[in-house]
Amino acid sequence: MDDYSIRKATINDKDAIYHNIELCANDMFEKQGLNHWIPVYSIEKIEKDIIEKEVFVLEYQNNIIGNFTMYSGLNELWKDNYFYNNSKRIIYVSKLCI
Repeated sequence: MDDYSIRKATINDKDAIYHNIELCANDMFEKQGLNHWIPVYSIEKIEKDIIEKEVFVLEYQNNIIGNFTMYSGLNELWKDNYFYNNSKRIIYVSKLCI
């Protein structure tokens, strides 16, 4: 595991994150018919997440091979879903790509 590391993403990582999300989105659509990441998140959205949320990258031998976003608090996007809880103790993990 010495060749793997997880670190907080920087703006300089946005293109690699976009590429990972694009690959995963296309793979999920082609193999499973899932289209919730199509169209792919824009570079601007990824940049905003890096600034406003906790975005992390997984590196293997200094190459970014994965990423995920973590954030807490209320998320209006999910308020109508069955798992929505009005607690600020919730941590969301999204855009998990490896």
